Amino acid sequence: EYGDHATQVATLVSQAVDRFKQTTGVFPEKVALHYYKRFGKAEITAIGNALAERNANVKIAFVSIDDSHPLRAYDFRVEDGSFPRGNYAKLRDNELLLSTTGFTPLSKKRMGTPVLLKLTLRQFPEPFVEIEQVAEHVLALTRLNYKALTPIVGEPVTMKYAALAARFMAAF
Repeated sequence: EYGDHATQVATLVSQAVDRFKQTTGVFPEKVALHYYKRFGKAEITAIGNALAERNANVKIAFVSIDDSHPLRAYDFRVEDGSFPRGNYAKLRDNELLLSTTGFTPLSKKRMGTPVLLKLTLRQFPEPFVEIEQVAEHVLALTRLNYKALTPIVGEPVTMKYAALAARFMAAF
């Protein structure tokens, strides 16, 4: 429902953590949340507090994944300048551009300039993971999603299926 978004997201994450506890017998110590929009302070606080009630030692990585930015990257070591898949350009300690499409040794076709995913990492209550590790996880999820290294696939499974579910719910 439209309204207090931060509370609703915190409730959904709390329910997922409760299901994890039912399955494994313990609450998770580290949680990584992927989101298409930038996490707001209210969302970080609500989710952090909700999970800390369940496990006081929980550490949370809030990962915003944005493909709507106008940034492009070029690699002049490659003949056509395309930025290779799996590479990244670090913008800040908590922000980088990740190439999940583009040139690979297995693919002979190039589909133009890759659209890079902009990853932004915020952590609660304290840092526990580096942005490069998050980029590796996102890239692995992209490969696992499609089980291929084709140059045109760029969305990690965490975002792809969430977008499909949202689209189906809107249709209903």
